[in-house]
Amino acid sequence: MLKCAGCGVELTEVENLSENKRTPCPQCGSLGRTLVKALTDTVEVSDRHRMKLKDGWRTASGKPGREVIQGHDFHRKSGEWKYLYRLIDRMKDWYHEKITDLKNGKTVHECQEPLSRHRGRGSAKHKRKGI
Repeated sequence: MLKCAGCGVELTEVENLSENKRTPCPQCGSLGRTLVKALTDTVEVSDRHRMKLKDGWRTASGKPGREVIQGHDFHRKSGEWKYLYRLIDRMKDWYHEKITDLKNGKTVHECQEPLSRHRGRGSAKHKRKGI
């Protein structure tokens, strides 16, 4: 948007005219011009927290008795950010994972089962040999 530098009225002339080719402002007669441009951008913030119970209870392998992971998680297959809640409770033998779509709030995936039965998912999947 181009405005008169003298009175601020909006003008409809070309932006980069030299001063000797400009027509005077119809309101105040000034040849000075002010160019106003608006630039916008978007910033998105994501967070993720991991908590471990530190009360001395540990498994034989040294893992804590309870872990909670929650926050934003990038889903590589869909290329979208989701909200992840994961509870691994080794003391009570319980696993709970819930993935929610950030756009509409719908549950994409939910799994609740004894931790001792939670096998063959994620990094625990069996890899095919010979590939």
